[in-house]
Formats: sequence, C-alpha cells, structure tokens
Amino acid sequence: MENTYPAVLLFADDGANPLGVARSLGRRGVSVSVLTTSKPSILRSCRYIKKVYDVSAFHQSGEVRTQLEKFLNDNGKTNVPVLLVTNESHYADLLPLKEFVEEHFNTVNPLDRLVFLSNKTEQNQLAEQAGFYIPKTLTLQKASDLELLKTLQFPVIVKPNSAHTRGLFTAKTELYENAEALKTAIFPLLQDGNTMVIAQEFIAGADRNVKFLFASCGENGEVRLCLGGHKIRQNPPGRGVMASGGIDSKRDAVLYEKSKALCHLFGLKGFVGIECKIDERTSRYCYIESSIRPDGYNSIALAAGVDIVFDSYLAAIGEPLTKANDCIPDNIKAVSWADMELELGTFKELWRSGNPAWKKIFTRLPRPVSWAYFTWDDPMPWVWQTLRLLSRRMKAVLPKW
Repeated sequence: MENTYPAVLLFADDGANPLGVARSLGRRGVSVSVLTTSKPSILRSCRYIKKVYDVSAFHQSGEVRTQLEKFLNDNGKTNVPVLLVTNESHYADLLPLKEFVEEHFNTVNPLDRLVFLSNKTEQNQLAEQAGFYIPKTLTLQKASDLELLKTLQFPVIVKPNSAHTRGLFTAKTELYENAEALKTAIFPLLQDGNTMVIAQEFIAGADRNVKFLFASCGENGEVRLCLGGHKIRQNPPGRGVMASGGIDSKRDAVLYEKSKALCHLFGLKGFVGIECKIDERTSRYCYIESSIRPDGYNSIALAAGVDIVFDSYLAAIGEPLTKANDCIPDNIKAVSWADMELELGTFKELWRSGNPAWKKIFTRLPRPVSWAYFTWDDPMPWVWQTLRLLSRRMKAVLPKW
C-alpha cells in the first residue's frame, strides 16, 4: 500500500487536529510527513507520521519552499504526493508558491479558489443560496463601520472574516451584549487597516443545537461521502470550538440536503466541513461557517466506520469511491469524540460563570468514545500531551517539556 499510493505531506500547525488526519491515512499505508511551525511538536510522537519538517513561519515562502523540496527529495521518485492543508490561513501563505506547489503536488483545488472560499462573507452568500438561514451580518473593517451596529439586534458574535485577514483579532469568536462594549473592544483593532471581522446576530441555544456535516467531494463539488452529527460541548460554551461531539444515529434530511447543495456551490474537490445551528424558536438551520480542510474531528467519523479524510485523499489522486464507502446507512451507530483539554477548559468556564450547569458538565458521552490524543494503536501523543499539561501546572517539580 505504501508503495502504491503517493506520499502525503500534512501541512499543519501542532496540536490534536493533525493527529486524526495522520492516523486516518497512516492506517491505510499512506506515508505521512508534516510541515509545522511548532517546536517541540507532539506530532513527532505519532507513529503514523514519518517525518516532521520545521519552518519558522508559513508566510516565509523561501523557507517553506526549501522544506517542501527536502520532502520531495526524501520521498524520491514516488507518485505525485498530495498536499493537505489543515488551516485555511495557510492557503494564502502558499499563494506565492502557487506554480511550484501545483507542479509538484496533487493539490485538491486551485489555491486562489480556496482563499476566496475561506472568506465568510462569500460563504454566507452561497450558503443562503443552498437554503441555510443567514443571521443579519455586518463586515467591520474601518472605524466608520461601527456606526452600522445600531442595525443589529444584540447579543452579537464577532469573528474573523477569514483566517488570513484576522489582523489584530486573535480570538476565534467574541460575544458582546451591547453595542458600546463591542465598539470599545473592536475600535482599537480596526486602526491598523489589516483587521476585517464580521459581526453577526447571535442565535442562542444549547451547544447540542450546533450541527455539523463532514463531506468528501469529487469534481465540481459532487459529494462522494458524508456524515452528520452535533456538538455536545463547546469551548468557550455556546460559541467556541468543539470540545466534544457525536454522530447522529439518524440521518438529518434537512442538514444533508442543504449541505450537499452548498458543497455543489463551493465546487471544491476534497474535504468540506459545514456547521449550522438550529434556532429553537423558529427551527431554522442558521449557517455558521464551513471549513475547507481535512479535520482532526474525522476521528468521530472513523469511530462510526466512515473515513472522510481517506476518501478526500482518494479524490485528490483521482481514485473512485471504494465499495466499502459507496453509501451511508440510514441508521448509524451513535459514537462520540472528545478533546479532554478543551473539555476541562469548558468546565472551567462554566464554573467561573457562577452557574456551573451540572447537567452540561456531567452529560454522558455516547459510547464508543474516540479521543483527540489517545488511540490504542498510537498512544504516545496522549502520553506526551499529559506530560506537557503536568509540566505547566508543576513547573517547580517537573522540567519544562
């Protein structure tokens, strides 16, 4: 298998996210290497990662090209390798190397198209065409834009318009209860001219109301394989990244219909993750965002027996669907996924809020549970991460890892 399929470079930052991707491909015999900015790197402890290539920053095009050339030399005369990007901001970083990358790698889509679709304003327009509801949204790029906030109904959630135009806005999301608080926080950030964020009316409701769908797409955005689920807890609660989530045991026909339509409008080949939130008052499917990258959350799909990342890889090299993955049963076994570090952060936020919400904290995760860092066939990243967390809390006892 390793000699049949091309070597794969996982272009990624450090953390749990690349582990799910590397394990998905590595278990199938694909040779996986990683280009990363993180030192030390937990990725070095993963048995399914062949080699790690270090760069100081992904916007250093010369340095990135040098390491990509080393990767090509190390893999010799293999089939053309696949380049997988696990963070949308890196698409813009790769643009100066567009000709080089597209000559030497199986790129899933043209880089300029990927940069365009990583823009949430563009996503919203297409999502509305696909049938999702778009909460009222403003784009904030200059101080005068703040005057338009009076047209929004608060609370309002603020997030970067795209990963590569976040500028001084470093958070994933921020929630504001009134216009004055938002103006006070955002006004200084808009002075540099490089920060573009969107302010959107917030859809209240439980974390479980956030639905997601993972899809691998072929030519022109045709969905080859997909699987839907819901979040269980977010970090921060109510508006953050998924700390734990589960696969829905029954197919959500509305989610599948709208998501497949959106994939077609995107026209992308490869992995697409779509998020929306069901409004408890109106039952509308409110669009949140799409990730156009292979994701570590694929571990949920793996637990359910559906390998979205590997099929995206097959699509990239022009392979048809395997017989094992040519359909998804209507009734899927409920499974879940959790990142314990994020879960602990969620519990801490709930405790600090003064309303611990014990039911949220002790919600039982559906079995079987897949973990961000731990798997029986690849336990060392979990050991490495546990020691790193302990060292942060016991600096006087443990050496710095």
